[in-house]
This record gives sequence, C-alpha cells and structure tokens, in this order.
Amino acid sequence: MKRIALALCAFVVVGIVAGCGGGGSSSSSSSARNSSSALSKTEFIDQADAVCTESQAETAPLRKEAEKIEGSSEPESQENLTRLAEILQQADVNAEKEYAELRELEPPAGDEKVIDSMLGKAEEAAAYSLRGAEALEEDELTEFSGIMGTARPLNERAKAMAEGYGFKVCGQVE
Repeated sequence: MKRIALALCAFVVVGIVAGCGGGGSSSSSSSARNSSSALSKTEFIDQADAVCTESQAETAPLRKEAEKIEGSSEPESQENLTRLAEILQQADVNAEKEYAELRELEPPAGDEKVIDSMLGKAEEAAAYSLRGAEALEEDELTEFSGIMGTARPLNERAKAMAEGYGFKVCGQVE
C-alpha cells in the first residue's frame, strides 16, 4: 500500500500549479488575456488564481477517485493500477491546459523569469507524473515510486516559488 500512496503524491506533482486556485471566473481571465496593458502583480495573481481555481475544480473528482482506490482493500490490483494510470493521465491533460492558460497571462515587468521558472518546474514535474502513469500501466510499481521520487522535489520547488511570489492559492492543494 505504501507504493500506491505515491499515486496521490502524483496529484500534488501534476497539480503544483494545478493545486492553485482562488476566486474568479474564466471570463475574467479571458478578458485579462485580451488586454494589451501590463498587469500589476496583484492583478496577475488574481487572474492566475482564477485559472487555477477552474483547473482545481476539474481535477478534484480525479483526486477523490484516487483516494478511494488508495483506501480500497486491494489498491494494487491490476484493475486499480490501470485506473490510477488513467486518472493520472487525465490530471496531466488538465494540468497542461492550465499551464497553457497561465502562460497566456503576461506577468508584471521584471517578474517574467520567476514565473517562467515556476511554471517550468511544474511542467517538468508533470512530465514525470505522466511517466509514472506509464509505469503503473506496465505494473512497474518500483519504477513508479522512483519516478514520483524524482518529481517530488521539482514539485516542492515550484510550490515554494508560487508561495514566495505571493499567490494566494497557487501551489496549494485543496
């Protein structure tokens, strides 16, 4: 069961910025993307949080299903491993969409490098999570654990960067 517990870690990995959220709607982030003026740091954080809120809502049911599998009597059954792989793959699709939307937002002048670095770490961690899903599909639990062990520090760094920048919920997992 310990090895499967890492599947939930994969959600943190896929979700560093997928774990972000806040208030707002997609329409507010869409109107900001179309604006030609640079965003203030507060506006940028608010709009990024709105994007992340949407992503978090899409990923929450997947996280709950993974938790249910982890708590089941046979979390490492082939059926459960296959489903966990599918869940991680869907979470990755959600994360890719979120990262693309976040990259559409223009960071405040001078903050481009920190935002790019944060998103880069999150994307790198998510790529490992996807590799972890492939390992689960192949019933390679040891490989899965190793992959998630590599992804975790990347995710932790991205999370710390998000918190340090001042995101209210980015980097936070629900």
